[in-house]
Amino acid sequence: MLASALLLAALLQSVPAQLAPATAQAPAGQATDRANAQAAVEGTAHIMTTVGPCERHLSLAQIRGVRQTFEPEPCQTPDALLAYLKAAYQRGRADQSRSANFCQELMRAFSESKALG
Repeated sequence: MLASALLLAALLQSVPAQLAPATAQAPAGQATDRANAQAAVEGTAHIMTTVGPCERHLSLAQIRGVRQTFEPEPCQTPDALLAYLKAAYQRGRADQSRSANFCQELMRAFSESKALG
């Protein structure tokens, strides 16, 4: 799930930061695409908020892997989508209620999903 959500989030970087609501004149396919894109962005933000509290329980390599989701590529300028994901991660970091076991299990599940997809 993380891999597909991150892939879609990367594709959305070329889409305006705030997706315009579908109008009545827009074809049904466009409205569906926009709804799916918005759901993917919100899903990725939810993942970042969930992973944020785990930073204190993760290895440096795991932290780098998570942070690369919202850090721009070397030749890329930061955009609204990356800023939105980074803000979600930072909000999550404020939550200190996640246990080390929860966080390690979460990262194991992400690793398995990346291996499959």
